[in-house]
Amino acid sequence: MRAVKSIILAAGRRKAESPDEDEAYLAYRSIAESSVPKLVSEDVPLFMAILSDLFPDTERRQPDYSGLLEALRVACKNRHLECEEEFSTKAIQLFQTQQVRHGLMLVGAT
Repeated sequence: MRAVKSIILAAGRRKAESPDEDEAYLAYRSIAESSVPKLVSEDVPLFMAILSDLFPDTERRQPDYSGLLEALRVACKNRHLECEEEFSTKAIQLFQTQQVRHGLMLVGAT
């Protein structure tokens, strides 16, 4: 039930930020952004296929994270790190998780 509540809260927050946005898109995005970061990479395509079946007529556009990505590139450059695509994807997923969760834990290899 906590997962459902966080999805509903995320969708409600997005609706308040963008009242003219399509509600199906907001629900799709909220479900994807709160669920995908918790999945192992092998399960993501299956989950996205299930979401596509649930929302067949919903446009699949990516949210604009250009500001976050630029800040990430600058931070990596300042720390002499390579800002690879997988690293950027995980950073965006961490950001998305922080938007819907009060606390979180990172596990696994760096």
